Amino acid sequence: MEAGRGLRDELREYGYSILPNVIGSELLDRLEREVRGNLQRPTWDYEMDGVKMYGDRILRAVDLAGKSPALLEFLADPVFDTVMRASLLDSCDHALLSSSTALEVHRQDGAKPQTLHRDENNYPPVLPRIPGGAEYLVNIILAGTDFTAGNGGTLIVPGSNKWPRERKPTTDDPVIAIEMPRGSCAVWLGSTYHGAGVNRTDEPRLGIIMTFAAGWLRTIENHFLMLDPARVATLPPQVQQYLGYDLHGVLGSLEWKSPMKTLLRAREDARA
Repeated sequence: MEAGRGLRDELREYGYSILPNVIGSELLDRLEREVRGNLQRPTWDYEMDGVKMYGDRILRAVDLAGKSPALLEFLADPVFDTVMRASLLDSCDHALLSSSTALEVHRQDGAKPQTLHRDENNYPPVLPRIPGGAEYLVNIILAGTDFTAGNGGTLIVPGSNKWPRERKPTTDDPVIAIEMPRGSCAVWLGSTYHGAGVNRTDEPRLGIIMTFAAGWLRTIENHFLMLDPARVATLPPQVQQYLGYDLHGVLGSLEWKSPMKTLLRAREDARA
């Protein structure tokens, strides 16, 4: 409880926090292998303020929940519940996994950092942005390699979560690079300005990113088509809930019941 309270205070004050050593080495090794097997140059890219979001130096993997069994295993870790309680559960009953992706940043001399941005801007501006008010998204990035300022550790604008919607970072605003050892996680709110840094070393930097949304929002990735329901039926309830198989009020019902009940019956039938 104390850890959760401290995390909540840090997120509200600074917009981000670092959680050291949250995953075992064996699970991390498996997750890294599965992620690296799916990395590729982005098949599409878009520009923000004249800068490509991914560019030639970043390899990307998407839809990892449907490709990495180790990621689904990791999602059952209690650290995710701690993060949700410290961030999103003030504005929803439970959170949804919105996307699971990875970025591997390679050295490219002369490259520009990724444009600083807020992930909550994926949603229409009808969602109110009240400094200190409700949060709709939270990001968790797992360090697949050490994160340093030199290898492009994710850039954060501390305290930008408290800015009004129209304010954007300027050269006068402080920007820090996240530094943490492999196996640690950084957490930042959807209202916090951030972006990938430039890798000035010869060693690629790998980050595995899990974005969570309030349970009443639409997710970025479609887990219903991504995963076989028979596979989902074998997962822990917390992971089923993150994947969208539980009610949020009356949202997401199946015959006015939680789809998790259908998954439970399917699992029991499989055992019979």
